Amino acid sequence: MRFDHYYPIISFFYFVSILFCTIRFDHPICIAITLVAACIYTIRLNGFKKMFFCIFAIAVGFLYAIYYSSYQHFGITTLAINFVGNEITLESILYGVARGMILSSVLMWFSAIHVIFTREHILFLFGKISSTVSLFLCMALRIVPDTVTCYREMKQARKSLGYSKRRVLLEEKLILSAVLTRQLESFVEKTKSMKNRGFSMRHRTQFAIYRFDHRDRSLVIVMTMLVTVIGMGYALEQMNMSYDPELVMGKMTGMSLLFYGAYGLFCLLPFLLQTYEEIHFARLRAKQMK
Repeated sequence: MRFDHYYPIISFFYFVSILFCTIRFDHPICIAITLVAACIYTIRLNGFKKMFFCIFAIAVGFLYAIYYSSYQHFGITTLAINFVGNEITLESILYGVARGMILSSVLMWFSAIHVIFTREHILFLFGKISSTVSLFLCMALRIVPDTVTCYREMKQARKSLGYSKRRVLLEEKLILSAVLTRQLESFVEKTKSMKNRGFSMRHRTQFAIYRFDHRDRSLVIVMTMLVTVIGMGYALEQMNMSYDPELVMGKMTGMSLLFYGAYGLFCLLPFLLQTYEEIHFARLRAKQMK
């Protein structure tokens, strides 16, 4: 069972928390934990085809690290001097790598969020606050996937009709024109359809299939405990590291392992829950087959 089968508010709270922790914690251990967890969960949701996306995200992080270390000069450990006479320091390089890996982790987490948060989740979370906002978010999040699907359909249709042998630039221009026209028509039809259904009326009720059950309560308790332990580690400065003017890391103790373990469990929580549910379902199915 994937994480999107839980109560939407729980999923929303989890991903907001994990994004905050990913961006805020710059300790090397925390960065490594969230990077590995985000990569594993992204591949778990989308299959091994997303491994190329993870590699791309990590490559983007390293490119950002190179850019940052080239234009930011701080620290006391000078490694070299570039062609304009600026010092390249160890501290700036390590901080650039840290921020780059954080960027890679955020990209992979957003890839997972795009899969988990469907239209129903967005309507449930924001429909009671503002029906217009919820509709706009649903349409905005579906622009890229719908456009890609429409482009592939148009390209396959023209290829089946034998038009693919034309000049490449002209063919791509015709396909893009057809895709944009179809998408604009789709937006107009969706807007008229929702307006005719009274989507923007006041005091509009909303149907939802989600119910807060005992499974959700158990997950909330576990998440609250993990967030509390992580918050204690953050308060005790175990989740951050100083890079300027020199590298200063907090002293590692037995409690540090507890904080890092809780953070790792929190990052891997959706992956562990999905894996456990699938194994449990497979066992039950095997018993029924017998």
